[in-house]
Amino acid sequence: MKSVSLKAVLIAAVFDIVVSMVLGAILAVGFIALAPGGLAAAPGMAAKLVADPRFILASMFLGGAVSILAGYVAAAIAGRAELLNGALSSFLCVAEGLYGLATGAHGLAATQTIIAIVIAPLLGMAGGYLRRLRGRKVTFGEE
Repeated sequence: MKSVSLKAVLIAAVFDIVVSMVLGAILAVGFIALAPGGLAAAPGMAAKLVADPRFILASMFLGGAVSILAGYVAAAIAGRAELLNGALSSFLCVAEGLYGLATGAHGLAATQTIIAIVIAPLLGMAGGYLRRLRGRKVTFGEE
């Protein structure tokens, strides 16, 4: 377990959750502002927003991008075992998904939640992989 950096994983996991929540809130305000009635209709929009496939897709895309970035952050801080530390950076996302699945607190379909639980570590690992690639020297045409 020497290859796992607890500090890197914890920092990246908190980064993932906090940045995803902030960007999700900004996205929600944007969707509400563009809806008929604008921000004045905000109090009744929460249920409609969570059911809007465009909002769900945009939220998942944004959350996925942040998870990749969090994996990159974990790998950069750890400086070793980039893929492992990147994948482990998603542990809070996985825990949140499992909690939502068990309690129904997400408001998403079970299949969407299961997909998110499975894909979160893969996205973190992708970020770790990007960090690993950045650390390599790439040369073209030299032998």
